[in-house]
Amino acid sequence: MGLLKTFTDITRNRFLRSVAYVGGGAAAAQLITVAFAPIITRLYGPEAFGVLALFTSLVAILTPVTSLAYVHAIALPSDDEDAIALLGLSFWIALTFGVIVFGVLVILGGRIAEIFGVSNAGPYLLFIAPVIVLAAAEQGLSQWLIRKKRFKAIAGVSVSQSAVVGGGKTGLGFLAPVGSTLLIMAAAGHFIHSVILFIAARSTLPSLAPLLKPESSRIRRIAYTYRDFPYYRAPQLFLNTISRGLPLLMFAALFGPAAAGYYALGNRVLQLPANVISHSVGKVFIPHIAEAAREGRDLRRLLIKSTFALGAVGVVPFGVVVIWGPQLFSFIFGTEWVIAGEYARWLALFLFFSFINVPCGKAKPVLGVQGNFLLYDILLLIARFFAIYAGVFLSDDPMYAVIFYSLTGVIANGILIGWVISISSVRRRDDMKFPEDLDLNKI
Repeated sequence: MGLLKTFTDITRNRFLRSVAYVGGGAAAAQLITVAFAPIITRLYGPEAFGVLALFTSLVAILTPVTSLAYVHAIALPSDDEDAIALLGLSFWIALTFGVIVFGVLVILGGRIAEIFGVSNAGPYLLFIAPVIVLAAAEQGLSQWLIRKKRFKAIAGVSVSQSAVVGGGKTGLGFLAPVGSTLLIMAAAGHFIHSVILFIAARSTLPSLAPLLKPESSRIRRIAYTYRDFPYYRAPQLFLNTISRGLPLLMFAALFGPAAAGYYALGNRVLQLPANVISHSVGKVFIPHIAEAAREGRDLRRLLIKSTFALGAVGVVPFGVVVIWGPQLFSFIFGTEWVIAGEYARWLALFLFFSFINVPCGKAKPVLGVQGNFLLYDILLLIARFFAIYAGVFLSDDPMYAVIFYSLTGVIANGILIGWVISISSVRRRDDMKFPEDLDLNKI
């Protein structure tokens, strides 16, 4: 009876139903990835995974600034034409940035590959340029589908992309189990994802003309209206992705691609349960907290409840990894991956706090405090850099770097959660960000 009532509540509650759609799609996509993982890890060694992880880290670092973060504003305008203008603006900025990155990689790509110990994969780093453009397109189209509440479509796209990419890595792994194969499939995955997203979004776009040839006056106005995204959001995301990718980049440069591969697998496996729930909750939480703020409800209470709810969900999966990480990795992925399980044991502590930080992190734009977190992200990047170097200074074993990095993450997320919750209780409505509060006519 209790289960029936819970199911009925979910189907009747729009917010919970939206979370279920996005979360269900993400869960299915991650399950497909997990199903392929034990095969892929036995086909490709740690060094190949290190090459892939380096590629994806560089893409992740560049992606936030590729569109100057305008993609993250697409859900905000009250007018669909302004949202389409933001989508078009994001695409053209991303395309311009991609051309610049390609030119830099033609000149310096070989040197970059040498620094990170992946000289054989140097030519494939050129894929970074088109991939960051595709990643920006994916983000923009996803935000448009979120705006149109097409959560089922988002879920279906995630599942399709995971199946195609997982199958490709496995099939090609029997023929050429090397890092370059994984790079090619990573690039193909972004292309497939963006194409499927476009097909899903095409019926909701009134015309492609505003995307291909946007109205200049509207573009100027909309770019100015949402200028806090390139001013604050893009640098914050850029610094945050550098912070997250810093261990992998430093491991590759200091210890070689194999150490980076161990870290990458441990981190990725732990991100699976976090991404399934936190990404789906995060996508739906922004309009939910914005609505609560408009209605004058208690944001502090909402944030505390959401944080503790995610804590209750995450304590079991992350706790299991802390206790049995090495044994689980050895059994599931093969005996050569036991070191990745040792890394995961410590990363689980940090990623648990990152997981429960989702509500507070998503509340920042609504509370109008994005600018405050630029300094926070700068200090966090510096702290993570010195934490890793402290581990390197104490020992040649990368484990010490993982430990210090993880403990720094625990402290930083705890500080952020406490600060956002405290400021939410005193933040005035006039300080918050709503579409109707933005001066759309000011240039």
